[in-house]
Amino acid sequence: MRQTIDKMKTKQSHFFFHRLTLYALLPLCLFNLYSCNSEHIENVESPKDLEVIKVPEGDKIKAKFSDVFSEWKLIPLETTPESLIGNIRRISVFKTNYYILDRQTNSVLIFNPEGKFLNKIQRLGNRPGEYQGLMDFTIDEEKNQIILYSHKPMKLLVYDLSGNFISEERLQDLNNNLSLSGKDLFFTNVTVGDNHLLLYKNLETNEERKILPLMKNSKYFESFYLSTPTIIKGITTNISFPYSDTLYEARNKRILAKYRIDFGNKRLPADLIAKKTPPSEIFKSAVMNNYGFGVSNFKEFSNIVYFSYGPDISVIYNKKNKQTVAFKGVINDENYLLFKSFAHDGNDNKLITIYSANEIVRLIDAAKTANMMDSLPASFKDLGKKVSNVSNPLLYVCTLKEN
Repeated sequence: MRQTIDKMKTKQSHFFFHRLTLYALLPLCLFNLYSCNSEHIENVESPKDLEVIKVPEGDKIKAKFSDVFSEWKLIPLETTPESLIGNIRRISVFKTNYYILDRQTNSVLIFNPEGKFLNKIQRLGNRPGEYQGLMDFTIDEEKNQIILYSHKPMKLLVYDLSGNFISEERLQDLNNNLSLSGKDLFFTNVTVGDNHLLLYKNLETNEERKILPLMKNSKYFESFYLSTPTIIKGITTNISFPYSDTLYEARNKRILAKYRIDFGNKRLPADLIAKKTPPSEIFKSAVMNNYGFGVSNFKEFSNIVYFSYGPDISVIYNKKNKQTVAFKGVINDENYLLFKSFAHDGNDNKLITIYSANEIVRLIDAAKTANMMDSLPASFKDLGKKVSNVSNPLLYVCTLKEN
């Protein structure tokens, strides 16, 4: 049984590694990249003394599941012909429901807290209210509306939460992620020629501004891209860039530098860039050596700051006692599941891991073979009847300890 779990853990790490290597070849220039040193950025409010998050190193990168999380829940997303999911690229939790962006089917699927399929927004076509490609979405919590961003063609489409079309607006710039903060939309830009990283747009006044100018290493790393969202909404709207040691907040038409990450001796060596090492090789080196690379999943909670780097290292910073915990691939002894965050939108104290149905089926089969089903939670016995290799993914939702 333990050998099977270890193989699953290794396979997950390899899958994540290969997935990021694949994305490193995509021609998307999203980031204000650094040569491993913090630099001043115009149009950004940057306090002189940023709060520093010091990341543990070496054998201090460890934790028990029970040290970090208070409870967990495994949610199988209902599988029907209308609800099939191929490639999750964003998860938003609003009024307890899960809104899931599937880039493969260009749709947003809606599930209740137990994973029951409720509805799907998928309007493929060329008429008003329709699109051919869906890049991202965000939820307007004040109006109870969902805003879709289409890149084919480039436009914003507004629907109510039941999927009824309300309005649309054409856009000029090609963007990647977006998030709504009050009435302010923030987009991450993908066009190098525009020389900026973010686009700001006010939904009431239609005021637009380009912010966060590109810096000296942006061109060098223009082909590197992560599959997790760059902008994530929690109690605030959070922004991170893979090669930056600064974490940002979008607020009131501006960007605020909020935290600086101190990776200590694991800061990405500057000579990797100076020697013109290809980005894919830099990634491999960073993964092999646990360098502070690939910062993503930044989300701020009431008392906690969370982010990840590399393929699977999580960092949790307690804002009250200023203590930091880092861990790599922590396993829950109750269910043998490995935690690997995919940060979601939502003002809650939870983190989510996306599990394929195949992984869960293999785990249950291994437990049966080893006569260890009694060691798994009772809910897993029911899962064996509901989930097959072709079922939708499952959401492994873990509640953070915030004290």
